[in-house]
Amino acid sequence: MVLICAKFALFLHKAPTMKEAWTATAQMWYNEETNILRILIPNNVNLGLEDVKNHYVVANRLTSDKKPRVLVDIRNYFTTTPEARKYAIQQSGARMATAIITRNLIAMFFVNLYIRLGKPVSPTRFFLSEEKALEWLNGI
Repeated sequence: MVLICAKFALFLHKAPTMKEAWTATAQMWYNEETNILRILIPNNVNLGLEDVKNHYVVANRLTSDKKPRVLVDIRNYFTTTPEARKYAIQQSGARMATAIITRNLIAMFFVNLYIRLGKPVSPTRFFLSEEKALEWLNGI
């Protein structure tokens, strides 16, 4: 089944535990059994405020408005506007926890700065390894 809305496509698999969606600036997969929402930001994307707002709308539809544990993969190169970052921080309470996967120490520095200055409501950590990120999320 495919549900098309103005800004996203939602694909519901026959398997009752996995849902996925694509927007112009993200790919998302939600596992109902683990309550983990994976978000992949594609390469060379510029995330603006409307993009981030749309991500939250899509994520809420995928999770049926449950509070998921979120794994965000930002290993690709992309940029965000200050308004988009501020909105994401304000909405962080809609998640149980967020694990951010980065590619290198320079990216980790900026993510750490984002966490320290923005002070997300839910626990937020950064990782160089998806395995370690999932291990941490599964412990939440």
